[in-house]
Amino acid sequence: MDIARYSESLRSYDFDGLKKIKQESIPKKLYKYVPLGLSPSEDEKRFKTLESTSLWFSPVSEYNDTNEFQGLYVSDRKLAEEGWSPDHIFGIHEIVEAIGGKALVCCLSAVGYDNEPMWAYYANNSRGYCIEYKVDDPRYLREVQYESCAREITHTAASLYCNTLNNLKTHKLTNEDRASLELISMRTQIKHSSWNHEKEYRFVIPVDLSEGVSMTISELGLSVCCVYAGVGCEEGDFDRMRGIGEELGFPVEKLEPFDLGFRSSCH
Repeated sequence: MDIARYSESLRSYDFDGLKKIKQESIPKKLYKYVPLGLSPSEDEKRFKTLESTSLWFSPVSEYNDTNEFQGLYVSDRKLAEEGWSPDHIFGIHEIVEAIGGKALVCCLSAVGYDNEPMWAYYANNSRGYCIEYKVDDPRYLREVQYESCAREITHTAASLYCNTLNNLKTHKLTNEDRASLELISMRTQIKHSSWNHEKEYRFVIPVDLSEGVSMTISELGLSVCCVYAGVGCEEGDFDRMRGIGEELGFPVEKLEPFDLGFRSSCH
């Protein structure tokens, strides 16, 4: 995403421009790596998800990054130094958590289907498969922003958030309030820069649920282009995927060792 244009649109309250900038950053194709071979019951769940052309949304607490949603945080120390009482600081925590702290998330990647580390991390060392999606409607996707340092919420931002909360209660949002909500929502799409090799894009449902939910890809603006079975995928699993593909009208291909990593020749 063009951060300079995004910031300028935010400062000028150009919310139509913000939508355009965010949608322009979404690729035409995205990828989902899926493991198999962990257990029969887990494998069955994943085949059912593939059959129903759905994606699974998990609570952010289940993700492998312990710093999820921590890229924007409340600085208790600085707020206290600026005269905020413990009760008011606690209130800011509640606001930030309510708007940008609880969510169900589904992650996709722009790395392509031939990324060996992704096969290792997310597809059980190539035992699983990778789904290639065409992005038909980019409105619901968010590009993850990678930062080396978390951003503090101090006096100015905290004051804005308090005003926004009061205006939400009266249903009278100003442009400043809308900008504040936009900034808080960015908390759900900031990750540490050490994860930037994943080139992540995500769907975020801002709800506080302890269990995941499934949504069809048509609801999310996606369609399946192809499914790639990993080089270590069991023959029976590949046959089942191929049957699903034949029934639903998308190709299923089995990758060979030279489809990943080193090629047989480089010219």
